[in-house]
Amino acid sequence: MKLKRTKLNKIVFYSILILLFAPMIQSFTKLISIKKLNGFFTKEVNIDFSKKDWFLEKYQKQKEKHINQNFGFRSSIVRLNNQKDFYLYRKLNANGIVIGKEYYLFEKNYIDAYYGNNFIGEKKIEEKVKMLKSLHAKFKEMGKELIVVFAPRKAAFYPEYIPDKYHTEKKTTNYEYYSKELNKHKIYFIDFHKWFIEQKNKSEYPLFPQTGIHWSKYGMTLAMDSIAKYIIKKTGKNLPTIKWNNIDIKNTPEKEDRDIERTLNLCISLNNKPLAYPEISFIKKDREYLKSIVVSDSFYWLMFNAGFSNHFFDNGKFWYYNKTIYPDTFDGEVKTENANLKAEIEKTDVVILISTDANLNKFAWGWIDNAYSEYFGENKKRKKQN
Repeated sequence: MKLKRTKLNKIVFYSILILLFAPMIQSFTKLISIKKLNGFFTKEVNIDFSKKDWFLEKYQKQKEKHINQNFGFRSSIVRLNNQKDFYLYRKLNANGIVIGKEYYLFEKNYIDAYYGNNFIGEKKIEEKVKMLKSLHAKFKEMGKELIVVFAPRKAAFYPEYIPDKYHTEKKTTNYEYYSKELNKHKIYFIDFHKWFIEQKNKSEYPLFPQTGIHWSKYGMTLAMDSIAKYIIKKTGKNLPTIKWNNIDIKNTPEKEDRDIERTLNLCISLNNKPLAYPEISFIKKDREYLKSIVVSDSFYWLMFNAGFSNHFFDNGKFWYYNKTIYPDTFDGEVKTENANLKAEIEKTDVVILISTDANLNKFAWGWIDNAYSEYFGENKKRKKQN
């Protein structure tokens, strides 16, 4: 009996030693391949020792941050902790993410936009639309197209899954007032928000994923097809058309349709509902070329990755949040602030402004104001002087 206890004590002792030293061994050797955490993190750089940094306590603090972020098995331990919190307490260790009913996931800012909690006021929207009207007329004069697109919004599409504790009095939303003003000034815009809701109970396949924030790949393809046809109609150009070849149903959605879930960094995936994935091809008979700029939030990424900028435009540019320019940034960050806006517009045939309602409080992220200043800045100054 005593011998068995001794063996058991040794097993426990060595097990504890292994658990204590395993992270350190993994840190230095990387013996086991560990899945990285998803999401955006500030990388804590390592720091070299110096007497000055030591006495200022800069070395100790930065070294601690670096070790905490890079110790062995960290991502696995984080996932295990996240899974524990989620399973026991329905707690998410991710900022701004909300667990809805039946495990539908939302981002908090979309719920705020749905209830009008981020409404910027009538005056600001009226001023923005007046600038858009002037720019729209100027583009027409130059033989160019300026297209406004409102992407759909998940909270408005699935309000029945918003948790009860987030229910509040519904106020005027940025989307509602922008729509009113654009219609008032006879500025046509493509309203996928309205259209998606109209198709909610008609669509054969889901237009929004359960654990993603953007339109599903099926919904995006419908939108891409609609925008392409609209551009063909407005420009009269012989652009490619989209051919729907097949639709594949997947029980496990692709990672783009689980983008919120992936940022939760759980050990076990949520049970997602099946989604449709169109297989398409681009028919390019006697293709003509157009230059384009798309100023958009993240709703354009699926279109961009599907080849919209390349198939329909001549190396079309994606001004992501009007900050960085793609595809140029793939070879090194290219910022819009360093671009000559007027020169870029002059060599462009089509400019598309895309935003979902969660971002309409910052619609076009300064592009409208900057473009207006380029073309009407002097007149604006004279008006102020008068």
